[in-house]
Amino acid sequence: MPNDRDGNDVVVGTTVRVLSLSGRWLDEIPDDERARVLSMVGETFQVYEIDSYGRPWVMKEWHGVDGRPDVFLVEDVALDADEMLVVRADEHDAGT
Repeated sequence: MPNDRDGNDVVVGTTVRVLSLSGRWLDEIPDDERARVLSMVGETFQVYEIDSYGRPWVMKEWHGVDGRPDVFLVEDVALDADEMLVVRADEHDAGT
């Protein structure tokens, strides 16, 4: 079972705050995509999958990109333990 930076268990449905993103993959994606992915840092997401390597995946969606209501973008990333922190329900509700 994967853990966050503090050793808390992470399962599908767990809410996590993205603390950072790193890796060579980040340097290899186009600038506009990198900007979208990096905008996830500091935000909270619900884990939607644990892959076969034990890495939790989170996703962010954008609707109405560039003022066009028909444009819809999705970015998803797998997180390492040091890149996330479990957010408890009371912390999430308080907006922290």
